[in-house]
Amino acid sequence: MNRFTFISEQFRNSSVGAWYAEKSPTDQKVIIAIVLLCLGSIVYLAMWKPLLEYRDSQALRYERAQSLIDWVSLNKSALQASGQNQSAGPQQKSLIPLVTAGANLRQLKLNRLQPEQDGSVSISLQSQSFDQSLRWMVDLETNNRLLIDRISVDRTENVGLVNIQLRVQ
Repeated sequence: MNRFTFISEQFRNSSVGAWYAEKSPTDQKVIIAIVLLCLGSIVYLAMWKPLLEYRDSQALRYERAQSLIDWVSLNKSALQASGQNQSAGPQQKSLIPLVTAGANLRQLKLNRLQPEQDGSVSISLQSQSFDQSLRWMVDLETNNRLLIDRISVDRTENVGLVNIQLRVQ
C-alpha cells in the first residue's frame, strides 16, 4: 500500500470523510474547489508573496548599489583629489601658529591654548584689551579663514579689559 492510498483510507474512515461522502457530487466539487482555493491562498500569502517582495527589495538594493558604483567610478578622480586635500590640510596649516602669530601682532597675551580632538583649538585670554582682542578675532576669521564657533566675553573691573574664552576651527 502506498502513502496516498493510506491517507485516502484514513480520510474516508474519519468523521470529515464520512461527512464529505454524504454530500452530493455537485457539493463535493464545490468543497474541493473551496479547499483548493484556501490552500492556494495560503501558499500565495505564506510563500509566494514574501518571495516576490524579497526579490523586489533585492533588485532595488542592487540598483542602488550599481548607481553608487557608477557615481564613484565617474567621480573617482575628484574623490581622490578631495581625499588628498583633506589629508594635506591639517599638516600644512596648524591652527596654533596662526593663532599665536596673530595674537603677538596685536600684543595680546594668550593664557591657555588647548588643542581639541576635532582639530579645533580652545583659547583663553585674561585681562586683555577689548579693542585689540576684537581686531585679532576679526583677523583670524578674515585673513586666516578660521571659524570661531564658540566665544564667551566677560568684562573685568578695569575699563576696556575683558576675559575671553573661544574655540576656533
